[in-house]
Order: sequence, then C-alpha cells, then structure tokens
Amino acid sequence: MNFFSKLLLFIYCFIMPANALFAIDPDVPCTKPDSLQKDALRVFIDCSFCQFGYLMENIPFVNYVREVAEADVYINISSQKNGTGGPTYTIFINGQKRFSNMSDTLICQQTPYLTNDESRIDFVNTLKIGLMRYVAKTPLVKSVFIDYAFKGQKSNVQDKWKSWVFSVSANGSLHNEATYKSQSLSTAINANKTTRDYKFRLWASTYSNNSKYKADSGYTSVTNRSFEIGNRYVKSLNDHWSVGEIVNYSSNTYYNIKTAYSVFPAIEYDYFPYSDYNRRQLRLLYKVGYVHHNYIDTTIYNKIESDIYMHSLAATFQMIEKWGSATTSLTTSNYLTDFEKNNLSLWASVGVRVFKGLSVYLSGSSSLIHDQVYLAKGIVTSNDVILRQRQLQTQYVYAMNFGISYTFGSMINNIINPRFGD
Repeated sequence: MNFFSKLLLFIYCFIMPANALFAIDPDVPCTKPDSLQKDALRVFIDCSFCQFGYLMENIPFVNYVREVAEADVYINISSQKNGTGGPTYTIFINGQKRFSNMSDTLICQQTPYLTNDESRIDFVNTLKIGLMRYVAKTPLVKSVFIDYAFKGQKSNVQDKWKSWVFSVSANGSLHNEATYKSQSLSTAINANKTTRDYKFRLWASTYSNNSKYKADSGYTSVTNRSFEIGNRYVKSLNDHWSVGEIVNYSSNTYYNIKTAYSVFPAIEYDYFPYSDYNRRQLRLLYKVGYVHHNYIDTTIYNKIESDIYMHSLAATFQMIEKWGSATTSLTTSNYLTDFEKNNLSLWASVGVRVFKGLSVYLSGSSSLIHDQVYLAKGIVTSNDVILRQRQLQTQYVYAMNFGISYTFGSMINNIINPRFGD
C-alpha cells in the first residue's frame, strides 16, 4: 500500500468520523433552544413491542426521555389477545412531578382484519388522546388541533357472528444444504367465542418435520409428527373465581404417543381482581382428571397403554411497575395412584432498572421430572442422543438467560434518522 492509499484510508477511518462526532448538529441550535419544545411534556414509554420511530414521528409534541425519573409522565403499554383474535392494547398513563395527582387508563381494541399500518395508526391515535390532558398544561397546547373524523348519523352495530371468531392457517419451511436437509409443515384451525361470562375455544392442529443429516456412512433421517384436537371452556363466577374444563385428543411420535385423550375439570382463583390482569396477577389453577395413552413402542415399564389419574396445581405471579416487571410460575403435578410419579417446574423472568441508565434482565426455568412413563423401551443409540430423534430419560431440565445494559448520554433526542437501518 503506497503513501497516498494510507493517507486516504486514515482520512476515511479517523478524520471523517471525528468530524461527525464533534461537529455542531444543525438540528440542535447552539444558541437558545426552541422554548416551546424545551417546555414540552417529558414522557417515558415502557413498551416491548412499540415502534418507537413511528411514535416519535407521529407524536412530535412531547419529549422522549430515557429514564423514568426524568419523565413528567410514565406510560406502560401491554397487549392481550381479545375475543376477535385481534390485540387489545392497555395504556396506563401515570403522572409524575407536577402531574403526580393525575393518572389514566386507555383501552385500544382492534380486530385481526387490520393491516399493520391501520393498526399502528389506530394505536397512536389512542395514545394521542390519552396525552391530551397532560399536554393541555404545557405551552404546546396552542399548537394542537382536535378533529372528529365521523360526523354522520349514529347507528347500532349488529354482530351476525354472535362473538364467534374462526381462523385457519398453514405454515411450511424448507432448508437445504450440502450435508443437511429439512422440511416442515404445520396446519391449524381455531374457533373461539369470548364474552364477559365465559370463553370457549375449539382447536385442531398438525405438525410434521423431516430432517436428513449426511455423514460418511450416508444420510440419517429424522421424522417427527404430531396432531392435536381439543377444547377449553371457562366460566366466570365473579371477579376472583373461574371454573372450566379442558379436553384433549392427540398423537406425538417424539414422545412415543400413538394416541392419547384426557379430560381435566379445573378451578382458578386470582387474589387480585381479573380486571387488573395487565398490571398484576396472582393466580392459583387446580386441575384434576384422567389421561389414557396408547404407545407406539413398549415403554420402559413394559406397557403398550396406560390409564392415568392425576392432578396439578399452578401458582402464577405477575407484576408490572415503574421499576420493571416480574413474572414467575410454579407448577407441581403427580399421579393419584403413585405419588412417586411427579413433576415440579419453575419458570421466572425479571427485568429491573437498578438505577439511572442501568438495567438487568434474568429469566430461567427448571424442572424435576419423575413422570416419564411414555419413554420407549430399548437401547439409546448415539443418533438418538445427537439428533434428538425422541424424548430421552432425564430427571431434570434447566435453562437460564441473563443480560445487563448501561445507557448514558443525551437524555432527550426526538430526531429520527433511518439511513443505513438502525
């Protein structure tokens, strides 16, 4: 590389980036900042699925901050599937500092028939409406105009489907390499009806996967198939209690299940009102029932079929607050005819803002397993272990994820620049 090539490389790698870093940003005046935007409402939005670039572009009359403590308004947004199959967004707005005596909750219900663009337009419009009474106490209120899109005559809405929602889906995948091939196909049919008094779901699904691995001895093929038909009915008793039943018929080659059917009556209690589900839950779900298995191969207990009576208890806790969120679920089950056949599972996820700019995340799951009555009898080969062709015997399973992040710098930056992607 000659001298001029080295000089050009030095300019591109060091001089130009340094100039960009220390140059005066034309979007940030070096003299007096715009008085209106300086006094704009400061908001912190806690949302795991929001398109923040779209929010900043379409709600420009606020300042977006990185820390809860810096905000005038803390906004928490959650999503739950509604009876139509579409999302219901719950927007909690909590005032801070001079707005500490103000709070609001807004609901944005959508059908599954909206496009992504229609959905986000409707969502942003709901959020704008929720922000108005806070913006009204800032100087920017004089620059905000309100319009009403529909000025026609009101009419009553009739639901010809009587709250029933149906869906049909099919998904496939194909992946080929020189030493590996994989094809999969899944289908599903769902029928749902959700009211305040009860909800009913009927579903059917199939799945098949075929993978081939090439080694010196040739191809090794792994095929797994499953199908499931089931229904779930839940009756609301009051704001804390529910009862229901779950019926299921299935097959799964991975678990050595030729056919299986089960019936489980269930009862659930929520310590908090069900209406608080987006902020906090403490639910106890008890199920007791019967399961019949027909196996593909003889099991390690020398059985080709079995009748099982069992029960389970699941405790689930969830909380979403300004400091972060926490969710944990503990489930225990055992056979009524043999208490040594049991299972204990724990799942937990915690995300916490430790202090300004520092956040930590931790999630994990673990299970103590003593109820694998379905395991096929026979020698476990190296292919079984390496390729995971079938479920193998184990007395435990555990997994963990963790992360930490620290962000510092400018507290307010409302500028959007989509060049080169993120």
